[in-house]
This record gives sequence, structure tokens and C-alpha cells, in this order.
Amino acid sequence: MKKFPARLTFYLLNLLAAILLVCVIGYFVLSHLESYTQHGQFIPVPAFNDLTVEEAHAVARHAHLTVVVTDSLYDDAAKPGVVLEQSPVAGAHVKEKPSDPSDHQCP
Repeated sequence: MKKFPARLTFYLLNLLAAILLVCVIGYFVLSHLESYTQHGQFIPVPAFNDLTVEEAHAVARHAHLTVVVTDSLYDDAAKPGVVLEQSPVAGAHVKEKPSDPSDHQCP
């Protein structure tokens, strides 16, 4: 039986360890990715049109969502203080925000 040089054995063992480490990390990431991204879990967005801002907040709270007023408009045809447009539209699917904002912060 031919003996490999010590240096070659060292490199082959390190290469094997690196490949094994990549496989273990890859398996761990892929197996937990679905739960981390909440794949298949969503909340349907309710219709906020023609509701007052207070009513929209109450409906959103019930659906575990948050209303953010981004603009105010004057429209002769609309009642004062009601929602004229919304984004995302009613019926769209959105993900639930984490309960603690520090759970999923981007750098």
C-alpha cells in the first residue's frame, strides 16, 4: 500500500472537512428557511376604502396589521377623513410582522 505524503493528507482532510461543513450548514439553512420566511402563511388585507382613519386602525388591529397614513388629499366628492386609496389593495396577501421589531432587522 502506497503511503500519501503528510502534506497531501493534510490538504485532503481539510478539503473533506470543508465540504462536510458546507453540507451541514446548507442543510441547516435550507431546513429552517421555510419557517423563517413563514412560507405559505399570509394575512389577507381587508378593504379600508370609505372608512375613517380610526375605523381603519380598528379593522387593521383586528387583522393583526398596521395602518400607515402616507398622504392626505382633498376631494369634494369624498367625506372628510376617510380612506380614499390603500396599498396593498384589498384582498392582497401580506406576511405578518414579527412581534418584536428587533427579531428581523436589516443591517
